[in-house]
Amino acid sequence: MVARETVYLALLAQLQTAGSTFKTYTRRWKSAWDDPAQQVAAVPMLIQQEQTENVTWTNRGIGAVRIWDVRLEIYGKIPPNPVGAPGVPDSDTPGSTVLNPLIDAVEAALAPGDKDGYQTLGGLVIDCRVEGTIIKVLGDEDPSGLCGAIIPLRIVVP
Repeated sequence: MVARETVYLALLAQLQTAGSTFKTYTRRWKSAWDDPAQQVAAVPMLIQQEQTENVTWTNRGIGAVRIWDVRLEIYGKIPPNPVGAPGVPDSDTPGSTVLNPLIDAVEAALAPGDKDGYQTLGGLVIDCRVEGTIIKVLGDEDPSGLCGAIIPLRIVVP
């Protein structure tokens, strides 16, 4: 079995192929809500968080099937209103126009890298993919304009 840290580091490296789409890539949760100056410096931000691990035995001859769940939190910020008070988000820009390209960048970074249609993180895992419900908080009513999404990932580990 491949070491957990090896897989989680490879996942973060794969996500970083989204390049400058995100200013911050981290495995440690950071608050983007408290300090507006920190928000501007850190967002768009991607946080990789380990979640549950499930091990099943379908057949003793095959061995264990391991499913590791990861939650990505992404944060963005609605741009400021060009003619309003400094720092006030543009009231005409929906938060979804900020979040959708960030979600697209995550999906593109995790696109299948192998000819067989799987993202194996360089051969470490059987598959790594977005799977489940993506939750969006659009930030349209937030006075700071901060918006975010939770993206569930599933990793199938040999």
